[in-house]
Parts: sequence; C-alpha cells; structure tokens
Amino acid sequence: MDSRLEVFATVPWGDGPDAIPLALQDHPPFGEVSPEQMRKVRVPVRIRLDARGGLHVLAASTPGRPAGFIYHVDANGSLTGRTPLDSAGPSRAGESTLMDYVVDEDGNCYLLELLRLQNPRQSRNRLAKLSATGTVLWSREGASTNDDFDVGELKGNFRRLWMDEDSRLFLPAIEHAGVIAEIDRETGAVSRLHTSARFSRYGFLSARGRVVYALYFQELGRRGIGVFDMASESLTTTIGDPELYSWLVVPLGVDGSSNLYAWKDFSIARIAPDGRTTVMGALGNICVGAAGDTLYSSVLRKEGVVSVLHVTAHERNGLTNYLALSLRGTAGQSTGEWKLIHVDARQRYHVFGGEEPGQAGTLLVYSDKGVLLDTLSPPPELLSLESTLQHPASWEVDRRGRIYMPVLDSGGLKVIRFTDAGAAPVS
Repeated sequence: MDSRLEVFATVPWGDGPDAIPLALQDHPPFGEVSPEQMRKVRVPVRIRLDARGGLHVLAASTPGRPAGFIYHVDANGSLTGRTPLDSAGPSRAGESTLMDYVVDEDGNCYLLELLRLQNPRQSRNRLAKLSATGTVLWSREGASTNDDFDVGELKGNFRRLWMDEDSRLFLPAIEHAGVIAEIDRETGAVSRLHTSARFSRYGFLSARGRVVYALYFQELGRRGIGVFDMASESLTTTIGDPELYSWLVVPLGVDGSSNLYAWKDFSIARIAPDGRTTVMGALGNICVGAAGDTLYSSVLRKEGVVSVLHVTAHERNGLTNYLALSLRGTAGQSTGEWKLIHVDARQRYHVFGGEEPGQAGTLLVYSDKGVLLDTLSPPPELLSLESTLQHPASWEVDRRGRIYMPVLDSGGLKVIRFTDAGAAPVS
C-alpha cells in the first residue's frame, strides 16, 4: 500500500476574518466522572466539499454561541472568505439547527435547517439559499415530522443535502423512502423526483447522477452495496459476504467511480460496487509536529499480551518513518483507548489513554527513540497539547477518492488529506 497524508488546509482559532472561532465543551461524556477527569475539549467542526475541489467549513457551535459563518477554502487549501449565517436565523422566536449545507460554483450556500419554534410550539424544516455575502435569496419551510411525508411540501424528516459536479441540488428523503428530490436552485421548488427500490440513510452522491447506498438485506441478514442511477431510475445491488458486513457499519463517502469508502477498527477501506474490498491504511489519531512540516499518525495494536502504539512520521517530501512505542510495564496494560496526541519541539512523543468511567487517564512521554521518560496520572492540563482527529463520520471523500479529515489542536483547524496511490480513476 502506498498512501500519503498531507496538510490540505490550516485555519487558526480566532474571531477575525482569517480565523475560526474556538468552541469548547465538557469532557468526558461518561455518566460516572471523577473530579480529576473533568476537562475541556474542542467542539468538532463540519466540512463539505464542492465539485471544484474546494472545501467549506461550518464553525463549531455551542448552546450559548451558535455558528456564525461558513468558511470557504479553495482547491489550494487557502481560506478565501466566509458567508455569514445571521440573516438565516429563525423567522419566529426559537432555535435553529443547521442539519446540512452545500455550496455551488458561484459561492451560494444552501442550508437545510431544523427550526424549533416557540409560538406556536412546533418543529419546521427550512431549505434556504444564501448568496456568498449572506443575503437570503429564497427560503421554504415545511413541517418536521416522522409520521408524514411530502417532499414537495418539505414535510418529513430530512438530514442531508447533495450537490453534484454540475451544481444540481438534491434533497434526499432517505429517512422515509427511496425518494430523491431535485431542487430548482433559482426558486427552491421541487423540479423532479427520483425513486430507488432499495435505499438507506447511508447514501452518498457519486458522479453523473449515481447514488451509492450501504444497504442491509433483512431477508438474508447481510449487508451490501446499491448503486442507483437517477437518469435511468435503475438500481444495481451487490450482496456482500460476511466480511463485508462489518465494513459497512461506518461508511464515509464515495468517489466518482462509485467506490464506497468505510472505516472499521481504525482501518480505512475502499469497497468497489461489486463488493471487492481494499484496505488502504490504518489511523487512530493524527497530530502535526511542532515545526509544522511533519505529520504523525498513530494506531494502537495488540501484539500478544502487549499493546503497541505504531507511529508513522509523514514528511512533506513523501518519505515516511516508523516508530513502535511499547506500553509494556506502563499503565497501558489497562483497558481503554491510547493515542499519540502531541510531538513537541524536542521530538518527544506524548501519548494519552486509559481513561474510563470514574478513572482519569494517563499521559506517557517518550523520547525521540521511543524510551519511556515519564508517566503522569492524572495528567496535566491537556488542552494546550491535545491534537484530535475527528470521528470518521465527519470525514469527506472527493471524486478522486481522497479523504479529508478534520484535526483540532491548540493552533487551530487542520484539514488532513489522505491519498491512496491505488485509487481507481474516475469513470
């Protein structure tokens, strides 16, 4: 396997036009928490790709601080602007949750929102178009409900928006039925409906009007792949073998050749429409070195009775170096997740793990040669050290099969791009 990690974009924390505001939340989310466990962590951001290779970031929000902008990053990884969301707030007193968003070739933003209104008390879906400067160009609403469904009236339960390489806008109703509504970008009205015989909430838009589903075949107790062609209204399915079943639990996205990408046990795989699976690599966490020119990835593996953290250094020139950090004789022999969270200017490796309900974690510090230097439990303040790779459900896949992963550290947001040399060309 020949894969590469690189920093695609870096945006610092801050309140200015060239920065993203930092939002914090309490951690850990256990029901049983000891006082020494309580700490702050960064709230995840949401990213979306466009057909031109650009990336768009929705800043994290908290109950007291809603997200105020969508930030735009071009195909070279440079921040080019932001679209304010203030004018898209609820039309009556209440709250708004941005369920999803996409951006077209002109920089217009399309928002799918869930409104929770107080007078009268009700939940509403809202689909809106904003110009690049934040002006509302149109807005439509419909009742949010699990019991009734009418995509023309925007009535139902909607979670995603899709946009293809021609900036066609789609509203999938895959929480209810195999219906995909094509939306007129100038008016917001439904212009056409497409219906698939099989569907699931794990659906992704590929190239040229193809939709790829991770399907569950209840009658067989198997999972598989479905490729729905909206032009011909035809569906092709592949029922997978038992091994494919577990791979399809956490699908990530699709490329332009309708290959599905998935995550399992810290590994990433590419799954062809016929079910053939290629494991591309393994990732547990990612951090950027102090000089900013080296990426470090780590993954925990069990070797006999010993846990070993495998660390890979990814240089800008494409070279890689490897180091194995043994947890033998340390707190690493306990249960829990362990990951590399920081590499400092002295090339020391900071590894954190062992955190459980009611039990604080441990910080292990290794030398550049992998010798254990220090064991700290409970650990010191971690916010200034910790680099966090967001959950795979927040990753994005482009048409070439490259995977974009948000990483949050003390300096800001890093979007990491994972490229596999064996990726299939776009068909």
